[in-house]
Amino acid sequence: TVIPVHKFLLQNNLRILVYSGDTDMCVPFTGSQAWTDSLNLPLVNDWAPWMVNNQVAGYVKDYGVLRFATIK
Repeated sequence: TVIPVHKFLLQNNLRILVYSGDTDMCVPFTGSQAWTDSLNLPLVNDWAPWMVNNQVAGYVKDYGVLRFATIK
């Protein structure tokens, strides 16, 4: 598990971006979402789309110091 590493980074005020492909069969985004949720960080913004050339490129969940994004 990488949870202890991320907790250490967060304790040292480093911003973190965690991303997963939304159709990745080896490491499904639901697993990444579960462990980022398990950090119990305060949620700043719940799921919202992020755009490239006026098309949805994925979705992002923002915890302030940690951002979790899916990529289409």
